[in-house]
Amino acid sequence: MIFKRLNRTALDSARKESAGQAETIRRFRAKVDAISSGHPKLVDHHLLAAAARELNKGIGRTAGRLVSFGLRNRSKKIFEQTSPFVGRERMLLDLGCGDGKVGELFAQNHGCRVTLMDVMNYNKTNLPFHKYNGRETRFIDDQFEHVLLVTVLHHSDDPIAVMSEALRVASKSVVVIESVYFNEVHRAFNSFFDWFYNRVLNDPNVNVPLNFLPPKAWVSLFGELGGRTTHMEHFGIDMPVVPEWHTLYVVEKMQK
Repeated sequence: MIFKRLNRTALDSARKESAGQAETIRRFRAKVDAISSGHPKLVDHHLLAAAARELNKGIGRTAGRLVSFGLRNRSKKIFEQTSPFVGRERMLLDLGCGDGKVGELFAQNHGCRVTLMDVMNYNKTNLPFHKYNGRETRFIDDQFEHVLLVTVLHHSDDPIAVMSEALRVASKSVVVIESVYFNEVHRAFNSFFDWFYNRVLNDPNVNVPLNFLPPKAWVSLFGELGGRTTHMEHFGIDMPVVPEWHTLYVVEKMQK
């Protein structure tokens, strides 16, 4: 019941989202530029970093295992959410692939030729994996038909560069799922939970730059980068054990 109420409240906020998008994106770009130029992230402050390490040693590992159990069907859910926009027997890059299980489902069920890529090697599949620097992939233009970016952008120091690169190597579209916010209270909650879930319950070294945006601001940003959003779908809090609002975007590459 509480999650249904939260979903309704967030949707009401989404309908009111408007004119402040340009300023939101301007602040977002300034923050990304600061991080990229070496400005320290708030979550890397020595007190927060030390707290995350100590909590991870204590409650983190046990609680993390419980959360992981609650997310055991996450890959299947993401596959079901994204597969209608990818199709069968496609060349697919899963950028920011994590354990690779989503890509594996595309290979097994849709016959896709899947390549995995991430900044850390958490791959638990037999699919080909490439490690990269979080910005350039070294693939040629249009090498893949589709690129997946599943809750990747808000973890990237430079999500603008990541999305630009995804659009460069995709010949058809980039399919994005992102954690979004609708107001400042929601953004603060996302920021705390992202830090707590990743740094305390999982790995104290996970990158957490907190690069969140409201739903329509992502659409505007994708447009500035040369993408056209042809489909946007709110999934809401679809995984209650990780209470973040998820929104899907299908971003087609605009021909030059």
